Amino acid sequence: MTELASHFETAKTVEPRDRRLGIEVETLFLGDDDHPLTCEKADAVFTELERRGWKPNEDEKSRGRELRRGDFSLKPEVGAGNLELISPPRFIRERDALVDDLLARLDDVYAAAAEVGARPVFGEYDGHRDVDNILLDNERDRRWTQVDGRDALKVLGHIASVHVTLDLCSLDEGFALIGALNELARERGWPPESVTSTWEHYFERSRCEYAPNRFGEAPDNFEAYLELLRSFKVVVDRTSDGELTVPEGDLRRFGDVESDVHLPTFLGTVWLNTRLRRIGDTLALEVRFIPRSTDAALREDIGAVLRCLE
Repeated sequence: MTELASHFETAKTVEPRDRRLGIEVETLFLGDDDHPLTCEKADAVFTELERRGWKPNEDEKSRGRELRRGDFSLKPEVGAGNLELISPPRFIRERDALVDDLLARLDDVYAAAAEVGARPVFGEYDGHRDVDNILLDNERDRRWTQVDGRDALKVLGHIASVHVTLDLCSLDEGFALIGALNELARERGWPPESVTSTWEHYFERSRCEYAPNRFGEAPDNFEAYLELLRSFKVVVDRTSDGELTVPEGDLRRFGDVESDVHLPTFLGTVWLNTRLRRIGDTLALEVRFIPRSTDAALREDIGAVLRCLE
């Protein structure tokens, strides 16, 4: 058994009644001049949220500005104008209450943004792909600017998606679910062209010579999935103390250096529409292709994904 296969095959699985889900919602914001948020304006949103009772995340694993309210957290995604709200994991039978709480926390963010002259974009693209509002005081943005080049990375700050992560009962269930979700995505046209073309721009501009299929539909069987992962180049690694590093010299395929690479870091740089994850010791599937839309559509879009479990 290879290390890559073992990473997934030895993960714990759950009983259906114990399945949990988590939701991440990215929201793009524009200033009152209808341009993406500057770094200063994004900072003002966070300051206003703190005034309203949100607390800085003191977790040592947090690298960059992050606020918490209860079990929910908010942080910039790529750039200043894309704010990501992350829910806690909850049992899937509690999904309606989770979405209710999520929408309430989004309302908090909208109110704080309005107070400082910003508004949400209820869509997956803000129309300003070439505006550079990278946050160089954010450790991740700074490091990825080094990896990709600023001209490449900046485009990802102008698209937004909704991610749903589900515990799995088995590896076989995971690939059956990938197949059903691939069909759902084709039926709905997810992700939309504005998102796919932005990823294409990112790949074309990056120094890393990404393979085009590093973003897109995942294979629905394990061997093909592993083979695809092994074909991709390793663009970043991580030291034992958690620091993100950039390999020196020519980039090499993961399949050629598998035993020498920090596996979770590599897997996080493969942006398939659906991707297997190991959260702690538990096997999970992350669904990444839901386009950001109105808050009213959130519940139905998430429901469409969860119906693929039936």
